[in-house]
Amino acid sequence: MTDWVNNKGTAATGRFESIKQSVSRSAEHMVTLMVIFVLQTMVLPLLLLLGLCGLTKTALQITESSVHSSRLPT
Repeated sequence: MTDWVNNKGTAATGRFESIKQSVSRSAEHMVTLMVIFVLQTMVLPLLLLLGLCGLTKTALQITESSVHSSRLPT
């Protein structure tokens, strides 16, 4: 009878450890998903916006300098 109780206790402990590891992996996976979400919704769009602003500024400076150099003196 004692062996049966010990076997059941060992099986329950093994199952508990398995569940514990599964929950740990799930938590790590959720954190990874949260980081990816923040990057995709905040960081990358802001970087894209800054890049487009820089390109627009450069394009306007080139256009402005070419307009000034093509004017005829009066």
